[in-house]
Amino acid sequence: MTKKSGRRPFKKAALPKKRARKPKKRTTKKKSLTNTKRNIFFALFFSCALFLAFFLWIDSRVLHRLIEQQNTSIAAVYTDILQITPGTKISAEQFREELLARGYAQMNGETQEAGQFKYVAGEISGKLREFTSASGSLYPARRFSFPLPQTGDRSASITLEPRILAPLLSGEQRAHSFKTLKELPLSIQQAVIAIEDERFYKHFGVDLIGIARAMVINLSTLSLAQGGSTLTQQLAKNTLFSRKRVLSRKIMEALAAISIEMRLSKERILELYLNEIYLGQEGSVAIHGVGAASMTFFGKTIEELTLGEAALIAGMIQAPSAYSPRRHLNRALERRRHVLQKMEELGFISAKDREQAELSKPQIIKQKHFERRAPFFVDALRSSLSDTIDLESSSISGLKVYTGINFALQECAEKAITAGLRQIERSHPAIAKNTPPVEAALLAIEPASGLVRAWVGGRSYARNQFDRVTLGLRQAGSTVKPFLYLTALDSTLNRYKIAKPTSILPDQPLSVHVMKNRSWEPENYDHTFRGDVSLRNALENSLNLPAVYVSQKVGIDALVNTFKRFNLGAQVPAVPSIALGAFETTLYRLTSAYAALANGGRSVTPRLYTAAVDGSEHAIIQAPFHEQQLASEEAVFVLTHLLKGVVDRGTARSIRTLGFSAPAAGKTGTSNDARDAWFMGFTPSLSAGVWVGFDDNRKFGLTGGKVAVPIWTEFMSCAEHWIEMLDFIPPAGVEMRLIDTVSARLATSACPGEQVIQEAFVRGTEPVTACPEHGGDTLSQSTKEAITQKPDRRRKEATGFWDSLFNW
Repeated sequence: MTKKSGRRPFKKAALPKKRARKPKKRTTKKKSLTNTKRNIFFALFFSCALFLAFFLWIDSRVLHRLIEQQNTSIAAVYTDILQITPGTKISAEQFREELLARGYAQMNGETQEAGQFKYVAGEISGKLREFTSASGSLYPARRFSFPLPQTGDRSASITLEPRILAPLLSGEQRAHSFKTLKELPLSIQQAVIAIEDERFYKHFGVDLIGIARAMVINLSTLSLAQGGSTLTQQLAKNTLFSRKRVLSRKIMEALAAISIEMRLSKERILELYLNEIYLGQEGSVAIHGVGAASMTFFGKTIEELTLGEAALIAGMIQAPSAYSPRRHLNRALERRRHVLQKMEELGFISAKDREQAELSKPQIIKQKHFERRAPFFVDALRSSLSDTIDLESSSISGLKVYTGINFALQECAEKAITAGLRQIERSHPAIAKNTPPVEAALLAIEPASGLVRAWVGGRSYARNQFDRVTLGLRQAGSTVKPFLYLTALDSTLNRYKIAKPTSILPDQPLSVHVMKNRSWEPENYDHTFRGDVSLRNALENSLNLPAVYVSQKVGIDALVNTFKRFNLGAQVPAVPSIALGAFETTLYRLTSAYAALANGGRSVTPRLYTAAVDGSEHAIIQAPFHEQQLASEEAVFVLTHLLKGVVDRGTARSIRTLGFSAPAAGKTGTSNDARDAWFMGFTPSLSAGVWVGFDDNRKFGLTGGKVAVPIWTEFMSCAEHWIEMLDFIPPAGVEMRLIDTVSARLATSACPGEQVIQEAFVRGTEPVTACPEHGGDTLSQSTKEAITQKPDRRRKEATGFWDSLFNW
């Protein structure tokens, strides 16, 4: 019998049934989740990288633009200093306007600080500001009183600093004068913080609390009544980004604000903000910074601002155009009241301070500080400077170009041109109908310095920028006759002998040989002949035939040489007709030549500027001073004395009837067919020229005496309030004699008074015999002494042919 084992018998396990293969769902899900995580990771990584790169880019811009302090004040053209002497006729009201235009504050009480004055009963007193002139001369702050005592003391004068005439550049510019935080008054700092960002010292560039508060207020009012931007964000907007209101810009502003806060202290941020904030526009000039705004609207430096003025500027930040004190003063004052209330609420000022500031009345200067004045002159100045300075370079920011322009004289010139053209068109309706209209130009130069004092190139720069001072090439006409007679009066200018005022010239038909089988037969303007006339009579009445006669005697070559010496034309042809101005010239050349006559024959090259200095007052360039003696001082004085007769009795005698009585000399001019009307006149202190005509050279039909003289007179009548009018002083080599105009001899007591005139002679050419026409031989003691003196060598040489020609 078999013994059974204790083990259970092995049973073969049944094989599982074969099932269809199913997709591994759990594995797919895991992979999908892994891919999603990976995508999110990479998206976050790249987003962070892009954000970091974007932030670093903005940060680099912040670093580039804000780390360094820069002075980017506007490049501007300045007038000359204004000097008031006892001899000027400026009124107290005119002087007050000049002070206000320079930002002086009119006070009711005592004037302790520089830049303040009081005006009581027609008298002005105060304290001048300290300033440095273009030449580097320091004018210290000192007390003054006006009117000045009439003591004749030349040192008793008042000198005011230059004014801005115009921006130097023609395109869009920024007016921006950098001030450190220490230089900025606490009142302006507190006013801006109070109204723009009261939590400025508590946030990190982006004020989340301020944003939330602004959102609540805007939602409750359903408007954009309040913004959440901080000062730091506004600084970023003004220095780095455009003004477009888009979300992307707001994001960039926020990032830039954070970058700024990371890099700069709160004090530095506030300093930059106050110097960068946009505060309005004056033409092409954008006003940036509280310093520029202070000068623009109040005409004073930021250090001189009162609390009320500081609050007014702070109130403008929100909307510079809407709160402009020039255009919307009441609105600006209401905004100022809100700023002051906010300052009191934050504890910056007391209730008393607020009340006093609210009651103060701001003195807004009427004249736009950066308004473009004398535009024709500024264009000419730019052209002149471009030869030395790269005007397109950013390095000219802050450049100050000092000129000789007198602001008051420039205004006188502009008003004279406007009034003169209006009168011409009113008196001559046919001329008023012309298109384009009749034009005029005026240039004034100081003879001794060569400085341009006033420059008007046309009736309207806005309509036509063509400058008729330098670009208008026109026939010179009779304006050249003084230089013709100077050639005859000055032995250094001709190879013959010298003439004198009493020389007799023929006014009769004259035929001048020009070329083979051709001759020139000139005529007087009135087509009449007077027979024999004196040189004085010929010049005073602008007779053509005596002038041509003299030109033939001195020689055309000598005449050309004189015209070239005085730079009357770029090209002067050696033909007989140049004696009557038959060549082209410009108002600039003619006025410069007459300035040489006013300066005793010494030509000073006209200067459009004196110096250009950078923002640190270091001279970059200085205009050279070129002087040259062109003719004998004695002969020039004799000619000047003759030209005074043109004003007193000749073709420009309407100057006296129009009321200008100061000593003056000059010459009218009318070109062929009356296409151009000129008057060139001068005093010892000012040479001024006027041209009137059509740009297309049409026949004008009016003489210089009719249309140019009134404009010149209007200008000089205005100018004499600002510059001292002096008389011409004869040099040592000139003799003055009383002459009988009929006999051209020394006047006696029997000569009729209306025929006696005081005449000037180059020493040695004066008459020595008494008038034989009227009887009597009583001469003055000085005349007798002069006659008994031994004739000099010059007198002995001046005999012969020239003596017989001019009837000595």
